[in-house]
Amino acid sequence: LAALALRAPRVPGPLAGRVPLARFRATAAAIRGHRPVQLLLAASLLRFSAGLAVGTWVAPWARLRFPGREAEFAVVKSFISGVGGTASAVVGGLVSDRLCEAGELCRLWVPVVGLALASLFWWLTLCAESFEAAMGLLLVQFLSAECWFGPTVAVIQSQLPAEVHGGAQGVFSVLMVGGNLAPLLIGVAQANGPLVAVLAAVPAALYAASAVAFALAMALCPHAAALEGDGGGPGLAADAEAGACAPRARARRSSFQRLQESLLQEAN
Repeated sequence: LAALALRAPRVPGPLAGRVPLARFRATAAAIRGHRPVQLLLAASLLRFSAGLAVGTWVAPWARLRFPGREAEFAVVKSFISGVGGTASAVVGGLVSDRLCEAGELCRLWVPVVGLALASLFWWLTLCAESFEAAMGLLLVQFLSAECWFGPTVAVIQSQLPAEVHGGAQGVFSVLMVGGNLAPLLIGVAQANGPLVAVLAAVPAALYAASAVAFALAMALCPHAAALEGDGGGPGLAADAEAGACAPRARARRSSFQRLQESLLQEAN
């Protein structure tokens, strides 16, 4: 929540002492009025949940699946997380920058494809017969799963006015707290069933659901921009068809300014 005040709007007069509240209300209003951004945040929550579930439970699974190779797993897993995760994040950002030449929303192809592959390769990792095959598949799974962060943040910020970017980033970061429920639920579920069965179902389903939510957001955003009532017209429809959604941000800026005016009137 502290991030909500990072880029507080310059509100004059009586509201000067109530900027954090104005910032929170403006951020909430911007997100509440933008269905694709809501889907992007929901997709991010699902992705955080999947990643935290894998990060928490992959070591207990490996210990049960390949007894006696705990030391090797620790070394390999450190390499996969550090090198594989970093490489995925960097490459995902570079690919999304190239894709955005065809429209800002095209960035979302990176998490859609990446998370769909992550779901598949996580399931294949659990089915691997040998330690070497399992670690190779886990590396591919990490390369697929960690490419989503940069494109997602870029698209969320492109869909909201600049005045609420800090608040939206704060909301996005807080979702990681909610994602911590997934490892807890897996712990409860595995008490009543085999761990491998629970891990085969839950993280894979979360990755797949996240990919679907990203795809829905990508499909809905141009439509939402075309239906925007503030300053619509042929230019807006053309931008929506191109997938840029830039007029959406201008419209949301106007909405934010109207919210500021109403807050000033209430204060007076």
